[in-house]
Amino acid sequence: MNTQATLQQMQKLHLTGMASAYESILKLPADAHPDTHECIGTVIDAEWQHRNFTKSQMLLRLSKLRYKASLQDIIYNSERNIKKESIALMSDCSFIERAQNVIITGATGSGKSFLACALGNQACLHAYRTLYFNMNRFTEQLSLAKLQGTYIKWLNQLKKLISSFWMTSDYSSSTKMQNLLYYKCSKTGMIINLPSSSRNSL
Repeated sequence: MNTQATLQQMQKLHLTGMASAYESILKLPADAHPDTHECIGTVIDAEWQHRNFTKSQMLLRLSKLRYKASLQDIIYNSERNIKKESIALMSDCSFIERAQNVIITGATGSGKSFLACALGNQACLHAYRTLYFNMNRFTEQLSLAKLQGTYIKWLNQLKKLISSFWMTSDYSSSTKMQNLLYYKCSKTGMIINLPSSSRNSL
């Protein structure tokens, strides 16, 4: 089998990353071609990277994050009370596996939602399915699930996600939300934005 036929078969098998890497190798001068083992390792790694990238981009689209934010975009200063060390500890998203929650407090306009979206973006890059809700949309989905008789099923789906909520202090203290948090957080993590009287800090 010639190299062009091999390349075409990779493309038919939807091995996009592998095909792209193999095509790049074929364009190299003959004396620069890697040996068999190195070539196999290169094309497999390329396919792995391509699939991870494709999955993370799909998760980002489905997450419906409010802002296009990343951890690298976060501004650290004393006024905002955000520490690099704290963000670094969350950057590997291990808090999700430990079913721990992140609660962000601060005044309106202080960047709570941006920070939540940055953490959500990081979760997508680590292959965690993420979903962003504001409280209005969340309560609508909750009410709809109850009307359709799919409330428990919907909660079970929510348990598989890392969710970011924005809520008012009245709702956050309600028994309904407390029950939901107990149910939701038994399996995975949650990012919650809460308003506070502080004008600057998070």
